[in-house]
Amino acid sequence: MELSELEKELLIKTFKRVTENDVVSWRVAVRAQIDQTMTEAAAQTIMARGVAHSHLLCASSDSQLSNAASGTLSALRGHLENLGSVRGVFDWGYGGSKEPAIWRELGYVAHFSKRKSIRSEAEALQGRLTEMGLDCFIVAEMPALPAITELSVCRLIPRFAKEMVVDRLPVDQQNGLIYGSITDAIKDEKLAAEAKSTIDGVFEHLEKMTLVSRVNGVRLCWEWSGFVFTREGINVARDLEEQIRRRAKEDARVAPGIYHVRCPACTRTEMVTTVDFDPDRPVRGWMLDFADKFKRLNWSLPFKPSDVGQNIVCSHCQTVLIGTDNRFLSGVLVDQAAETEDVDGRKIDDEELLRLVDSGKSQVEIAGIFGCSKQAVSKRLKALREAEAVA
Repeated sequence: MELSELEKELLIKTFKRVTENDVVSWRVAVRAQIDQTMTEAAAQTIMARGVAHSHLLCASSDSQLSNAASGTLSALRGHLENLGSVRGVFDWGYGGSKEPAIWRELGYVAHFSKRKSIRSEAEALQGRLTEMGLDCFIVAEMPALPAITELSVCRLIPRFAKEMVVDRLPVDQQNGLIYGSITDAIKDEKLAAEAKSTIDGVFEHLEKMTLVSRVNGVRLCWEWSGFVFTREGINVARDLEEQIRRRAKEDARVAPGIYHVRCPACTRTEMVTTVDFDPDRPVRGWMLDFADKFKRLNWSLPFKPSDVGQNIVCSHCQTVLIGTDNRFLSGVLVDQAAETEDVDGRKIDDEELLRLVDSGKSQVEIAGIFGCSKQAVSKRLKALREAEAVA
């Protein structure tokens, strides 16, 4: 199953706000009714049926009830330890310190397995224990906070975000969480229904892929819905983030070749890289030269062939073109095919422009050749003449 672009964005942005431990995990609990003999437990159904007919109602004190619960818990542990096929499965220190009030209310005790980060592993263990005649169930352990709420997801979708009003809703700025329901924040019933359907679809799809687990709760009397990450969801989000990082790195990587050098300050492109330019090496003066249209002006480069790093500056305004890593700043190198564009985005080749002017073509005729406005031709000619005047 493929993730949609919204689902990818949701996982990546949410992942950045959680820690490795902010994931849901599962345990399998094996339970027994308090004070039930365990010698024939494998042949009995030991699920607690309630306490209506239990002798626990006659317990004279919390101490007596606590002692009965402790005795049953000890007997249950002994029984489980005698089952060699499940040795090493249980976390004996977990869940054994329940308050007597809980035992009185539920009428049973339980031992819990070690934590499982994948639900299917917990389900497989539950199946094994059930086949052995043990009464067991799965318990989910949730982080203290949801990874994201449905209203926080609404904020990622422009058509929903612009209609949201959250002034009176609980907002956790630190964790980027907005509590409440969609209908609390979006008053347009049709739009709220659309938002609810969209976000429910996203949550259901992510949960079906076992990347998240849906959660619900109440915060300051406001009901909310959201999700928490599974371990697999964290791994997928991390992989997506790494893919984006690698793609950005590849896109930013400069391939060997000849480029126009555009100053980030004055935006002039008077220099080009030479055939000696190597993007994997520090930029040196001998890797640059003037573009052909400026060579005939007999200008001198403002740096020496041996200069490196911060000494490499724009030939017009002296702006530094190199970063601290001794490579060109982002946006300085421009592909030759995209050297110059007019205000309408159409390209004007400077050399061809000068040749047409020298041949006696009018600016109107030149504009027709380049498919741009006369004003664009006039503007570019003015810039070229100013460059010559400075020389």
